[in-house]
Amino acid sequence: MVDFVFTGAMFCYGVFTLQRKNFLFDKLPILWKKFPKKFHEPLFECGVCVSSFWGIIFTISQYFIHEYIDKRYILLANIPFYIIAMCGICAVVDRAVKFFENGYGYNKPK
Repeated sequence: MVDFVFTGAMFCYGVFTLQRKNFLFDKLPILWKKFPKKFHEPLFECGVCVSSFWGIIFTISQYFIHEYIDKRYILLANIPFYIIAMCGICAVVDRAVKFFENGYGYNKPK
């Protein structure tokens, strides 16, 4: 269960990270901005709030994968989720390294 929660949390943070400027899904917020403003935080604006929407997507997807995919192919079916979760882990590590290198007042490179 802990691995499920950890992978799900990192998946959510990975989706958040991938939607930031100059990342793979940076055009996706253009679509999300067509939704009412109250949906912006859970879809792309808040690194914590994204767990409410993307966590549901992750959990439902995992249910269907484990319920309907042959056990031999579960790992393959989870590859997109694991890759996005790895992105989330790398983002957390990257922010931690930048924090330790530059302190709390970290400024983005220009």
